[in-house]
Amino acid sequence: PEEQRAVLKLTPAEQQHLVATDPVTFSPIPGAWGQKGWTFVQFDNLEQESFQQVLLAAWRQVAPTRLVVAYGQPG
Repeated sequence: PEEQRAVLKLTPAEQQHLVATDPVTFSPIPGAWGQKGWTFVQFDNLEQESFQQVLLAAWRQVAPTRLVVAYGQPG
């Protein structure tokens, strides 16, 4: 909490896109974990709606398939 950041697991492609569009807010975790999509998210300049979208994308990466299907497709 003191650092005002979180870690999310995204696809490598999602991570690359976010880092390219907003490198101040999104950065890969150093090392092998970062190469697999694990991403730091800085909250300082992040709007709630944007974070909700990224959080949902990360949830879809790790949630059981039955829950993802029950929740519905990305809109």
